[in-house]
Amino acid sequence: VAEVVAAYRKFARAYYVRGDEPTKEYVEMRYAARPLLRLFSSLPAESFGPKALRTVQRQLESEARLSRRVINRRINRIRRIFKWAVSE
Repeated sequence: VAEVVAAYRKFARAYYVRGDEPTKEYVEMRYAARPLLRLFSSLPAESFGPKALRTVQRQLESEARLSRRVINRRINRIRRIFKWAVSE
């Protein structure tokens, strides 16, 4: 999982840029990836599934005072990371 996130960050740094600055989407993607890495960095990416994603969601709900909307957006960003990885 750590390797997938690192590869996506490299892609996102070039893709989510306006002028010479990273966009807000790049910054938000990094926030979304933090609990994923904290919980599952050593897990093989092919083993990461819906139950693991639900664990990340529960972690976000318990540790951060985030709205449901923000949590859902972060979960969707994590999904996007893995969809990108599959396409690559």
